[in-house]
Parts: sequence; C-alpha cells; structure tokens
Amino acid sequence: MLGRVFSKYSKSLFWWLSLVLVGLGTPFGVPFFAPFSAALGFALFWMSVSDFPRSKEYFCWATCWFFGVQLMQLFWLTSHPYAYIYLVWLALSFSMGVQWGLLCLCVTQERLRKASWIEIGALSGFWVLLEWLRLGVLSGFPFNPVGITLAFWEYPLQLASVGGVYGLSFWVMATNYLAVQCWHSMQKKKAFQWVCVACFPYLFGWGHIFYHESEEWRAAPPLSALLVQPNFPSEESMDFASFEEARQHVLQEWEEIEKVIGRATDTHQDIQLIALPEYVVPYSASFPAYSFSQVTDRMQWVFGEAMRASWPPLEYPYAVWQERYGEWFVSNSFIAQAIANVSRASVVVGLEERLFGQETTEIYSSALHFLPKNGQHEHYAKQVLLPMGEYIPFSWCRSLAARYGVMHSFTPGQEAGIFEAEHRFSPCICYEELYGNLMRECKKKGAEWLLNLTNDGWYPSLVWSHFYHARVRAVENGIPILRSCNTGITGAFDALGRVIATLPPTQPSSPPAALYVKVPLYAYTPLYFFWGDFGVVTLSIFFGVAQFFLGGKRGFFLLYKRKQ
Repeated sequence: MLGRVFSKYSKSLFWWLSLVLVGLGTPFGVPFFAPFSAALGFALFWMSVSDFPRSKEYFCWATCWFFGVQLMQLFWLTSHPYAYIYLVWLALSFSMGVQWGLLCLCVTQERLRKASWIEIGALSGFWVLLEWLRLGVLSGFPFNPVGITLAFWEYPLQLASVGGVYGLSFWVMATNYLAVQCWHSMQKKKAFQWVCVACFPYLFGWGHIFYHESEEWRAAPPLSALLVQPNFPSEESMDFASFEEARQHVLQEWEEIEKVIGRATDTHQDIQLIALPEYVVPYSASFPAYSFSQVTDRMQWVFGEAMRASWPPLEYPYAVWQERYGEWFVSNSFIAQAIANVSRASVVVGLEERLFGQETTEIYSSALHFLPKNGQHEHYAKQVLLPMGEYIPFSWCRSLAARYGVMHSFTPGQEAGIFEAEHRFSPCICYEELYGNLMRECKKKGAEWLLNLTNDGWYPSLVWSHFYHARVRAVENGIPILRSCNTGITGAFDALGRVIATLPPTQPSSPPAALYVKVPLYAYTPLYFFWGDFGVVTLSIFFGVAQFFLGGKRGFFLLYKRKQ
C-alpha cells in the first residue's frame, strides 16, 4: 500500500519536475536548469507516464506535456503588440505537442528497459526527423530544437561542430533514453553508460576549445567593427499627419545614427566596418526622399569639414533632380555612401530595395554594402521571409495583413550573398541566421565571417532566444558572427561561439547606441561543414532502417500498439 502511494506521488512529482526542467531549462530561460534538462528532463517525463495502458490516454498526456513546454519556451511570441499572435502561439505550441505525442507512442517502459543501442538511435533519430521537417512548413520554424539546451555553455555547444543543432538534439534524446534505462535497471553498468554519454559533450568541448586556442596564432589581425543599435520604433506603429512630417522624422533618425557613428569614429580610428540593422529607416534605398541641402547641413554639423569632400555623386541611385523644387533630392543610399566615405569604413545597412520592371515592381528586404569612395554598392536580398510580416502566404490573408500595415509581399532572394572588402563576408537578415543550411551555403561561397542584421522590435521578449540560436551557427560553421540589431542583442561571437561583447537588450525609443568590437578572424572547417543537416538526418534514417530489419518483433517500432 505504501509503495503504491509513493509510486503515485513520485510519478506526479516527476511529471511536474520534468515540465519545469524542460520548459525553463534553456539558455534563454533558466540556464542553471539546462544541464539537468539535457541529461534527464525528458526521462523524468517518461518515468511518470510511460506505463499508461491505453495509447490514446498516453498520447493525450504526452501532447499536453510538450504543449506546456512550448507555451513556456515560445512565450516570447506574446510580446507582439497585436492580439492575433495568441492564436499563433497556441497553434505552434500545440502542433509541436502533437509531434511529441507521436514520438511517445513508440516510447514504452518495456521498450526502454530492453532497448539496444540501435533502438535508442532509432528513437532519437525519429525525433530529429520530426524537428527537421518543421523547416519545410511555410518559411519553416527553426526555433526550439531540444538540442538548443546544450547551447547554455560554450563547452557542450562545441558538439554542434560535428552534427549541428540537430546533432545536439539526437544526443540529448539518446542521453534521456539511457537515463530511463538506468532508472529501471538500477545497474552500475547502465549508470556508467548514462554518465559517460551525458558528460561526453562537455569533455569534447573542452578538448575542442583547447585545440583551437592553441592554433589561434594562425589567425589574421582582428576585424575592428562598429555595430549600431538605433532602437527605433517600427514605422507601422507610428501615425504621421503628412509625408513631410514622416520625412522629417526619418531625417531625425539618420541624424541620431550619424551622431553615434561620429562619436565612435572620433574615438576609434581603426574602424573597418560599420553595420546598421535590418530595415533601419523607412523608404527604399534609392527613393529620393530628402532635399540635398537638409542632408548636407545635418551631416556637416555632425562630421565637420571632412564631409565637404565626402559626398557621393549626384546621380541615380544617390540623387535625382526635382524640377518642382528646383534642387537635388537624395536617397538613403546617398547617406549610407556618405558615411562610408567620411569614416573610410565599409558600411552595411538593412533597407528596403525596389527594382522596377516593365510590368512589375519587385520589393526586397536587402542588405546593402557601401565601400568608401567606391561609388557602387553590393546588395543581398533576404531569402527567408516572415509569414504575414514580410509576405502574405494566402490570398484570404490580405485583408487581415492590411489591418496591421502589411500591404505587399517582399520578393525572396535566391542565393547566399558575398560582400567583398578586406575580408570576404556574408550578410544574413533577421532569423535567417537560425537556418544552419543557409549559413553553411555562405561559408561554401568563401565567407570568412557572417554579419547578421536584425530587428526584433515586433517581439521584444524574443531577443535572448534569437541570440542563443545564432550562437550555434558560429560553432556549426567555425567562423565568427557579428550582429547589429535595431532592438535586440547587438554583439559578436568568435568561431567557437564564445561571446566577445554585447550591448544590453533594449526597447524601442531607448537612446541609440553603438558597440565597438575587435573580432578575431580565426576560422576553421568543422565536420558539420562537409555534411550539414544531411549528416544527422542520414544517421537517423540509418538507425530507423536498421531497427526495422534487425529488431525482430520489435522492428516495427512505429507500428507498436498498446492495449485499446
């Protein structure tokens, strides 16, 4: 009787403890919980419910549990200013809960007690495939693979250099299966296996960092960069009485940016790169929105006499003569090129870009690269667009999107971009940096480091989640990453994912700021570069096929049925 009571209450305790550990045990939640979540958080859940006799009941409990986990981990969605996001939050969390429920139909006490290494690999691989398949829905949803748990510290994170973030997910799941076996068997051998597997990422990471630190003498001189964080409110959230009022507001925003850059360039004479975030100000890059006299007066006041020899040529896309006003009107490109000229540094800025055809106009969310005194600029078009925010996925969504200021869809870019400066680098925009396959394409094209331009202003609570997901990309590709955020966390990682420097997260309308950072350009070629996500996906399929043919009566592990 006492044993049954203890069993009942211990299972209830395990269920709630697992929910808290896994839901909060992330680098962007409660980092202290993360190692416990990675080693036994999921195992505690299976210990609490995996003996349910009815498959429907078990599926419902598993779905509800992971639904609760995702409600916590995706809570940042609710910081969006519009109420419709609550439906998105619930729908995404529930769909991921269903994925977990499907996995748990294969995870029974009997199976876990007797599971071979092949079966553990098959079960781990099944979950990896479910996570990976999320990337194929609309623009994909790369957030919250369970492997992100290991990104809380630089040592276990290094395992991503082998299998990427989905390789980390595979390892976390295998570790938790072994934890359940250890619990049921109470054998020293099983306990030893679990401890070894749980500790391996930390030992691997220590050796990995030690080796590369000893090789850093090969690195080129560091890159000196200025990463600007303007903290401007979104254009859609503002109401202007006239075009002139809006134009003067944007000119004021440019003046604030120029002041920040001017102070930094006076202090640091070696700046090689100035980065401004995604969609830093309204109007397309070549739209002649401002009078030449207004722009030049403001910039000369900020930068002094040096500006007199720094103006770009008065020609398209920098300027257009307006007969109506009898003067030149200049564009955002003019201002960006002028900043590059006066600072003698490359300038990368996130702007809308419009390309006019005979029948259609294509609109891109772009990163533009201006070289000092070059007179020409390079551009990169964002490939992964945000549904509803940057493109309208279905015709019936148009009226809904219009209510929130989204009147048209951007055109997606088609390939990774490379910018040529003192060092070749690739830009990416916003949550593109969460896609390991895209960032790998950048390195394939010869990028020596990555630059991300972001605006997390629509989701103020997203910033830490975005930051730690980005950190994984540095380790996967073995190259540094710099980040310039409008609102978010502006900063830089080295090639081992270690944080070099950051600005504190801010909210819109905070004073503009800039981070001067010297980034070591040491880079290496990790194993992940050779096989990408295809490596762990292939491994997962291999274990599934092996279990199918070698597992005997238990080989059809996806068709296993409980009592009805």
